Amino acid sequence: MILLFMHVLTHALFGAIIAFLLKDAKNLSKSKKVILVVIGGFAGILPDTLGFRTSTPWSHSIIFAPIFVLPVVLITKVIFREMIWWEIWIVLSLATIVGHIFIDFLTHEVTLLYPLSPKAHEYVIFEAGDPWVWFPLMITLIIVIFSSNKRMLSIIIVFLLVGSYMGIRSYSKSELTSKLEDYYGEINQTILVTPPAENMIDTKNPFDYLKWSYDLYSEQRVIRGGSPLFAGSLQNHTNVFHPEPMPVMISVTGPYRTDGGDADQSFNVVMEVREDGNYYLVCEEMNSNNFRVFRQEIDGRWNEIQGTEMQEVLDYFKENEKK
Repeated sequence: MILLFMHVLTHALFGAIIAFLLKDAKNLSKSKKVILVVIGGFAGILPDTLGFRTSTPWSHSIIFAPIFVLPVVLITKVIFREMIWWEIWIVLSLATIVGHIFIDFLTHEVTLLYPLSPKAHEYVIFEAGDPWVWFPLMITLIIVIFSSNKRMLSIIIVFLLVGSYMGIRSYSKSELTSKLEDYYGEINQTILVTPPAENMIDTKNPFDYLKWSYDLYSEQRVIRGGSPLFAGSLQNHTNVFHPEPMPVMISVTGPYRTDGGDADQSFNVVMEVREDGNYYLVCEEMNSNNFRVFRQEIDGRWNEIQGTEMQEVLDYFKENEKK
């Protein structure tokens, strides 16, 4: 419940701050500024009040946003008679499009161009409840309410800060994705890099948000783990190998490897060995201490090896296990 509140708060804060871009906002009394905060905040959460994005895709479309925000514009014009209606319309449309729809695009799928395109688009780089976003927004909102002289400067600074943070996250995501592609190099692999899912369940430390979660699925491997936002090191918590190749499918919840049934064996990868141009996997059979070794072939497939070559890889594994 708290995380849902923080999610909604982020949209509302964006909308409220954008509402203060109205040129007449600096001349308002504090009581009217509070009213403007409420109106801008409502514009920021407006799409969610009209329906869920999957059942009412038009509610999260940048094409429909200037239309369904019109009742809010008319109410605002009645309250603030001195303001020009079309300026209110532009600013509140921005509060809805930028403060909600664009933020949704950066946190989950959204039908940006409905009805021209029913396809949902996304570029997930943060959670809408991220304190590194909403906290500076809240401080800025307090400043613009109580200090008219620093209104525009504060708004510019906070959007530069938040924009820089988004840029860092976007660059970090791209670098991590490239590292996963280069390091594993699986054929037909699908990689998903997102903020950790546990952030949506329970987070107490703001630094937990400065991390990534990644999922790599290929026809023979499932690799899942996490990485710091800045360091970019790979920390696997799941590394499973399947001798039998199976297609990778994509669903709304992400990639998954199709079920091969009871005959589909799986092994825990306990070590990856790159030596003399070869790439080996030392695998442990589930619920046993038996080790098997697989080598990646030129076509990207993995084949089990035996004999001297297998023993050399196992010896290398055992030596490193002792260290």
